[in-house]
Amino acid sequence: MSTTKMKNSVKFWDNKIKSNRTTLFQSPIYKMKNKIVVSEISKLKGNLLDLGFGYGYLEQKVIDKNLNLVLFGIDISHEAVKRANVNFKGTFIQQKLGSKLPFKSGFFDVICALDVLEHLNSIVLRRVMDEIFRVMNKQAKLIVSVPLNESKIDSMNNQHLQIFTEKKLASLLNASGFQITKSKYLFAYNKFFWMKTMVSKLFQIGIPNLLIVIVTKK
Repeated sequence: MSTTKMKNSVKFWDNKIKSNRTTLFQSPIYKMKNKIVVSEISKLKGNLLDLGFGYGYLEQKVIDKNLNLVLFGIDISHEAVKRANVNFKGTFIQQKLGSKLPFKSGFFDVICALDVLEHLNSIVLRRVMDEIFRVMNKQAKLIVSVPLNESKIDSMNNQHLQIFTEKKLASLLNASGFQITKSKYLFAYNKFFWMKTMVSKLFQIGIPNLLIVIVTKK
């Protein structure tokens, strides 16, 4: 079995869920990403689907803020699904992305795919985008985040199968029947995150490391 297949296996992601939670939750860019996403979904109501929900950080924020959203989630990890079903009220299903989603067409008001699409090969990615389009209603929002400007080492270590640029993501979304209505860029500073981020935005310097887009159907 290839390293890539092993890294994207159920076993690999189960181990990540068990071991990586504390480190990830302390990451400034991770916390900022989720803060932006929560700000967007707090304006919405109805059914929320979180694709690759992992640690359940977003789900916990929805509950903490008592948002008017019904939680649904899909994840490859048995461990993630088990924990979500214990900790949150909602519907959480173990399934590899690329198969037909077990929901009726137009069922969701908001869908999140946060740091997920880069883990999918090109064939699976097209299937996933088609399924997202199918289960979104006409007024729904899709929120996507992808890494930008990764080094080859980071990409290999994280077993990313897609290397996204702003143009590549926009092209994928456009071809799938979507349009971007808002974009946010984040920077992966390890020290003085908030100050360096403010300076980077103010003076338009630095290279962004994460892109968040808010998307609707055309």
